[in-house]
Amino acid sequence: MVAFRTASDAVSFAIEFEENTGVDYIGIRVGINSGDVEVRENDIHGLNVNFTSRIQHALLGAGILTANSVQRDYNKRFGENSGVKFIPREVDLKSFGKETVFFVATPELLRARKSHFEASSSFLKTGGAV
Repeated sequence: MVAFRTASDAVSFAIEFEENTGVDYIGIRVGINSGDVEVRENDIHGLNVNFTSRIQHALLGAGILTANSVQRDYNKRFGENSGVKFIPREVDLKSFGKETVFFVATPELLRARKSHFEASSSFLKTGGAV
């Protein structure tokens, strides 16, 4: 888990990290939310932490899902023509019910996801030999 000062910074980091994880066959699943948290003993806790975890677990594979507030803040900061698309998706989040979350897409992310998929398929076919 990583905390950022702004939701927009979290989205920008997640996009860059997913585009280049450092290993071709590694894809990442990211859930991003914004809101209040409790800091205790160098860790964060609270309802928003749980909600974010549920968002991340709604992904079946590599990708970035955000809460509505994150999508709204990002578009306010960078504009709707920033090249980052937020695709709405309704999901059932355990303990929270049905929510609309947003799948993050850019042309670069789509290429990276395809590359991760192809590399992981090759990796699995070789039995994990590098």
